[in-house]
Amino acid sequence: NPNIYELDYVWVSKTFLPHLGLPHLSEKFHENYMDMILLHSLTEKELISILSKWCTTPKCAYGVINCGIKLLTEFNFNKRELSRRIRNCKVKAGQEEFKDPLVWSNERLVEWLKTKDLHFPEFADNIKNSGLNGAFLVYTSKFTAEDFAKFMKLKVKSNDSKMKHLQEKFDLLLQETREELKKKRKSHKSKTISHAQGQKLAEELKQKSLGGSFSRATRALRRSLSRGSGTSRGPSRSREGSQDR
Repeated sequence: NPNIYELDYVWVSKTFLPHLGLPHLSEKFHENYMDMILLHSLTEKELISILSKWCTTPKCAYGVINCGIKLLTEFNFNKRELSRRIRNCKVKAGQEEFKDPLVWSNERLVEWLKTKDLHFPEFADNIKNSGLNGAFLVYTSKFTAEDFAKFMKLKVKSNDSKMKHLQEKFDLLLQETREELKKKRKSHKSKTISHAQGQKLAEELKQKSLGGSFSRATRALRRSLSRGSGTSRGPSRSREGSQDR
């Protein structure tokens, strides 16, 4: 798949991570040349080991990143098609249409909470850079409105009017998309790049030495994995992130 070759470490660090709500990891990903081929070729254990040096909640960050990779597979790793979908779902001036939550960024979720329909402006910024994004919410079916409220720091009881309002809007936003994805998976298998294929692509790049980026990234990876668990820094929240929620 030629599309994945375009997702270099600059795109991953400057576009992918901020979209997911993990901008605090951007600098480390950029410094270590973590492009999508390398990222997709790492095992869960390897990536969590690396993330443990860069954030305080590596398993959660792994869950968020894994959902981001799932999102990319929906678009066959075509960043232009993904960008088009993201542009199409943005709210225009004076409009409050909530559609296509699968491609919502963390920033879009913050905007959603500030709209008149939700009316939670005082809590919206609490989820900023939290790792919450549309793909994570859609793919993590066990993540509920109550979980979302905790990130918002909305201290309410289940029978509270605010909680009922959030529950209604949360379900309305996600239910249809979650059901559509279930039907899609039952009807046909998507032609996506598997983890094993990602490792094969990584090996091909290593052998061909394309651009030098991969060789630098692999050296950085080996150094990172050989150092053990270093000190963590920076907050990070949650491939299946629900188990850490």
